[in-house]
Amino acid sequence: MFYSAHQQFLTAIADPNRALVLIASGVPLICLEFVRPGSVIPGVCGAVLLILGLHSLALLPLSAAGIVLTGGGLCLLALEGKFPKRLICAGTGAVVLFTGLLNLLAGGGPGVSAGSALVVTLVLALVSGFLLPVAYLARQKKRAVDAVEAVNDKQPQSGYAMAGIQ
Repeated sequence: MFYSAHQQFLTAIADPNRALVLIASGVPLICLEFVRPGSVIPGVCGAVLLILGLHSLALLPLSAAGIVLTGGGLCLLALEGKFPKRLICAGTGAVVLFTGLLNLLAGGGPGVSAGSALVVTLVLALVSGFLLPVAYLARQKKRAVDAVEAVNDKQPQSGYAMAGIQ
């Protein structure tokens, strides 16, 4: 039986380890787009890699416990990015994510290797523990500076105010 190039490509990425590498490559590129808005190429490439990785995971039989653990770990990592608190959420999220990735596949097929799960966990933990808090704090400082500039722009010039009083 002959497969088209499209089918051969989808069959090649239907390996859980390759799917995790695609996802781990896509997420930092999307985060780079959040850090430097306007640079379109990293965001588009990251979205394509993330979609390909999620599509290849959808082709595999997944266990409910692995999905719940992986989702919980990702939520904890996202919380660390939003509320940086001494890497508590990132550390807990990394452990939960690693456990979830190891238990992700159901059935007797080839599972996720510990090396792939560790690489994905470390990449996502580093992104959420260091890059996202920096981007969040930079955005907060920019908002504070914009608010101060808006107040300074609305204050009347001293010459105009004095002319109205006389």
